Amino acid sequence: EYNEEIAQILKSSDKAEVRSSAISALSSLNYSKIEDVIKFGMEDKDRNVRTAAIGLLNKLNISKEALPAIVNPVFEKGSIQEQQQLLKTLGSMPADNTRVVLEDLVVKMIGDKLQPEVKLDLIEAVESTKKDDLIAKLEPIRGKGTETDSFKEALLGGNRWQGREVFLNNATAQCIRCHSIGGEGGSVGPNLQKIGANLTREQILQAMIEPSARIAPGYGTVSLTLNDGQEVSGILASENSEELILKTSDAEPLRIPISRIKKRENFPSSMPPMGTILSKREIRDVVEFLANMK
Repeated sequence: EYNEEIAQILKSSDKAEVRSSAISALSSLNYSKIEDVIKFGMEDKDRNVRTAAIGLLNKLNISKEALPAIVNPVFEKGSIQEQQQLLKTLGSMPADNTRVVLEDLVVKMIGDKLQPEVKLDLIEAVESTKKDDLIAKLEPIRGKGTETDSFKEALLGGNRWQGREVFLNNATAQCIRCHSIGGEGGSVGPNLQKIGANLTREQILQAMIEPSARIAPGYGTVSLTLNDGQEVSGILASENSEELILKTSDAEPLRIPISRIKKRENFPSSMPPMGTILSKREIRDVVEFLANMK
């Protein structure tokens, strides 16, 4: 019975948080004029309010003919946040209505005419249609090659604060049990307080998906076969483009020039591959969080 009053608050409040909340409330309360609310919200000066309104588009009976006029301006002028929300909304709408729009967006992504931050969102939106012929059109933008390559769409576009939540509190991944940040956490794995300054996003992603591919100094064992057939192993103390330094049972660390190494084997990390534990969206958020730890 207070819907009209809430609608008035939406139109009169100077606080973006209040306007966003009013939009969400009117949606939950099945406001009879929700179409007017969505249109009003999509024209707001604040991107968070626009994003809230975009998230309700699936409540409208938008024809496939009218949809492009709504979608195209968001991908031409909207923020990454708005574009991601719109793709999430498109994924919940009838596939017959969204097919043409999604096909066009896939073509644009293939031609590098969309921001890479929305690649994962586009893939998820298309997959949600369950239309095999449409899903097949994603093939050119999917990562190919190593296990890490298949997660390349998780490199950009994450939410660092949601990533922080996953890192600290996800009961399955339990990152904080082995790694520390800001003095909090375990010491089984490397301290990640400044990982964003030391590793690229690609290296952070690889460390999550293929934890044994790269060893952090002091946290893994390496076995080497040298050019003369000699075999040595030890804990990797440090490495650079010229040499490896291993800690062995000898008193002094063993320094081995890269030129002497014929074969190298990294012993498997005790860290489980995160690709089997977290969703790609969660991985994207954690990458964003860690990349900003500098």
